[in-house]
Amino acid sequence: MYKIGFDAKRAFKNFSGLGNYSRSTISSLTKLFNYNEYYLYTPEYRKHPLHKFAEASNITIRKPENFLERKLPWLWRSYSLKSQLHNETLDLWHGLSGELPLCPKRCTGCYHPRFDIPQVSKVLQAPGQVLLP
Repeated sequence: MYKIGFDAKRAFKNFSGLGNYSRSTISSLTKLFNYNEYYLYTPEYRKHPLHKFAEASNITIRKPENFLERKLPWLWRSYSLKSQLHNETLDLWHGLSGELPLCPKRCTGCYHPRFDIPQVSKVLQAPGQVLLP
């Protein structure tokens, strides 16, 4: 079982384009690879008929934890999120829209999730399944 994180802002805020892509990707992965845990990071979450995908038992929604981050969501997504990701010890991070939390040039102890293709293949491999090269 793997822990996979998504920047899910677009999945919850956009109702076309990247929003559709994000919801479809998350929904498909949670059904096809239901043995993994999925963490959706979003500055805001409200119930909506299009958000049914987030009700799966293997999904956890993470939002900003303090007042300042809730009022300034860009602050959370750009700076504070990386420490939250580090605490979750994710195996894989997908930005969905190509965005990553900022990391200072001289950072020490920063969390850098795995992005290599063999690792992605391993995460998506079902128990007992053999992937062909």
